[in-house]
Amino acid sequence: MAPRRKVSLEERKLQKRLAEKRRYERLMNDPDKALEMKMKNQEKKKKQKQEGKIKLISDMTEREKRSQRKRWRTSAKKSRTKKKPSQHREEEKFSNPMDLNYCDPSEVAEPSTQAAL
Repeated sequence: MAPRRKVSLEERKLQKRLAEKRRYERLMNDPDKALEMKMKNQEKKKKQKQEGKIKLISDMTEREKRSQRKRWRTSAKKSRTKKKPSQHREEEKFSNPMDLNYCDPSEVAEPSTQAAL
């Protein structure tokens, strides 16, 4: 047998992450398993709240509330920017003054249609 190659910690983490991603995709492709996983996560979260492992916002001090809301704002902002990358690209396209002469081909009428008008 050939000697096994030592795998670095980063490579193992990457392999594990990819395997977990494939497993999650496989689960999400099956509607029954996806629903089952969703219900299981809801029950798990509910149990953690009852046990006090997750602190509710109503149980926090004012300082904790501010910091938690700040984390929520930053994560929501990050999520929104991830979801709408095409809109940001459109804004960036016209932010450059050299691109002001850009003309979308779909907006330009063909010569044959202009002659008919």
